[in-house]
Amino acid sequence: MPFQKNLPTGIGRREFVFLIASMMAISAMAVDTMLPAFGAMSADFGLAGENANHIQWVIYAFMMGFSFAQLFYGAMADYWGRKPIVLLGVVIFSLATLGAALAPNFTVLLIMRILQGVGMAAMRVLSATIVRDTFSGADMSRVMSMIMMVFILVPVFAPTLGQVLLWWFSWHSIFWVLLLFGLALSAWFMRRMPETLKPEFRRPISAHSLLDSLRQCVRSRTTLGYSTATGLMYGVLMTYLGSSEQIFQRDVYGLNERFALMFGAIALFMGVAAFVNSHWVSRLGIRRMAHTALVSFVVISGFLVLLSLLFSGKPPLWLFAPLLAGCLFCFSLMMPNFNAISMEPLRAIAGSASSWLGFYTSFMGAVIGSLIGQMFDGTVLPLALGYFVMGLLVLWIVVRTEGRLWLLGRV
Repeated sequence: MPFQKNLPTGIGRREFVFLIASMMAISAMAVDTMLPAFGAMSADFGLAGENANHIQWVIYAFMMGFSFAQLFYGAMADYWGRKPIVLLGVVIFSLATLGAALAPNFTVLLIMRILQGVGMAAMRVLSATIVRDTFSGADMSRVMSMIMMVFILVPVFAPTLGQVLLWWFSWHSIFWVLLLFGLALSAWFMRRMPETLKPEFRRPISAHSLLDSLRQCVRSRTTLGYSTATGLMYGVLMTYLGSSEQIFQRDVYGLNERFALMFGAIALFMGVAAFVNSHWVSRLGIRRMAHTALVSFVVISGFLVLLSLLFSGKPPLWLFAPLLAGCLFCFSLMMPNFNAISMEPLRAIAGSASSWLGFYTSFMGAVIGSLIGQMFDGTVLPLALGYFVMGLLVLWIVVRTEGRLWLLGRV
């Protein structure tokens, strides 16, 4: 492979991809294994009637903690290195997971979910940073797509894992499994991953350095434009995660235990998109791939709105599911390319930049997802309208950033 020479000493290409993918995957496990348990959690905590949508905060609380914590990990990793900060995050995540498994009420559960997100943010920031330490440009996008192909297997199987655990145990068992996975992953990472922070890129922790890295992010038209686009598109995923269980399992389509199969099928479709991107981005270019996917997303989400209006918010499943999968297919094509474009000008401050941009994009996505998710009214119309509006906003931002859509010409 042309990027083999860039790998850190002591780890092979496949192990690098699988290890980074696993670091990212545990955050997906912490979200997706929860979804089949929403009904059981709602029953245990008395969330019904006008409070029924509150169960979505099991997802959004995690993402809020995840978002804010990213502000600190990048600067810490730029000074102390990548490995010690990953270990710190694992400790926080493990303690919070233990607390969530023993939570006596919904408020304590949400507090523990926030702290889980705080710990998990270290793995998210450092995963992107380690890849950015090692690769750039199209190689970076290609590696991230390969990682996403492995990572996307988690949403395929995680809801099924959650459902199986619910068959045999209570929803608390999901947290015990997360705890074991986190401890095993930390042992693998500390043993096999070399330190990727080069001495010349080590930066002291100071308010000046943090503000300087923020200024560099904001002053770069490319970084600011594409990170804003990324945040809006992240709202697409958060909306889906927050609403999917109510749409598919309970309130709209009543799939019950078949929800895990539907969720996994759509996740697999997203994995195909990552595979397509990894093979075509070097030929077509980052921007051309991302912009083609963006235009396709707007078109498909527009059809989704029309279909929802035509069927009073409850279109047939055989029509709704393919259009939703098409939107998320385009989302999976856009995200690694948007991330690569936004990070490209910031190699010297990769850790701090990843923190700022990670906070900005994930917080924006969590807020947008929670706003649309709390509008759930027993139909798919809020999701469809949210997707279409976000697609149009991202299209406008990209055109403003680039001056045009790069479907042709320079890539």
